[in-house]
Amino acid sequence: MELKETIVWHLCSEEMPPREGQYLVLRYSHYKVHVKDYEVAFDVFKKRASWLGKKYWEVVAWAEEPDAVLPKLVIALEKVR
Repeated sequence: MELKETIVWHLCSEEMPPREGQYLVLRYSHYKVHVKDYEVAFDVFKKRASWLGKKYWEVVAWAEEPDAVLPKLVIALEKVR
C-alpha cells in the first residue's frame, strides 16, 4: 500500500486554523499528573470557543483534514487488527 498525501502539521502555539471546521489534531491529556497521554483524533475548531473536544485534552497541533490518506489508513488499521 502506498500513501501519497502528506499531512502538514501546525503547532497551536504558532497559529490556529483560519476558519471554523473539523481538523485532524494531536492532543494530550493533562488529566493525569505524571503521565502525558497523546492521541491523534478529529476535533472541531470554533473561533470563539477554540477546540470543542474532550474536557481534559489540550490540542497542541492541527492539520487540514486529509482527503486521500484516511480511507487508506482505516483499511490498513483494520488489516492490522
